[in-house]
Amino acid sequence: RKKLRAGEKIRIVAYGDSITAGGDASAPGLIFWERWADALRQKYPRATIEAINGATGGDSTVQGLQRLPEKVLAQEPDLVLIGFGMNDHNRGGVPPAAFAGNLRTMIDHIRADTGAEIVLFSAFPPNPKWHYGTHNMAAYAATTEAVAREKSCAFADVYHHWMEFAE
Repeated sequence: RKKLRAGEKIRIVAYGDSITAGGDASAPGLIFWERWADALRQKYPRATIEAINGATGGDSTVQGLQRLPEKVLAQEPDLVLIGFGMNDHNRGGVPPAAFAGNLRTMIDHIRADTGAEIVLFSAFPPNPKWHYGTHNMAAYAATTEAVAREKSCAFADVYHHWMEFAE
C-alpha cells in the first residue's frame, strides 16, 4: 500500500491453476485478478501496476512448487496471489496435509527470495458432476485458510462465499 500511495511501480503475480489463469473468463480483461489490478489502477492512478499471469492450467501445488522459481521468483513480485486446490482435490491428487505443506513451502520461498506480500485464496467448489474430484473442497478451503493464518498471509475465502451464493 505504501508503494501504491507513493505512486511507485508494483508487480503483482497471480499464481495457481486454470482458475487463476482465467480459464473460465470470457475475455482476458474479465479474469478476476486483472479486474482487481484495474481497480487498483483507478484507486492509485499515479502508481504503475503490472499484473503477470504466472498460473498454469492443470497444476496442483506439486507442479506449483516446481514452477515457482520461473513463474514467480524470477518475476521479482511485490505481491503474489496464490490460488490452488482444484487439481489438488482430484482423486489421486494431493492430500490436504501435503497440500498445506506445499503452500507453506511456496510462502517461505517467496518471502525469502522476494519479500513479496502474499494473498492466499480458496478455490470454489467443483461441478458436482465432476467425476475426477473427491468432492471434499471444503477441506482444501479450510486448509488454505489455516495456512494463511499460520503464515500471516491475507486470505480470500472464495469457497464459502460461493457456497452462500449457491444457496
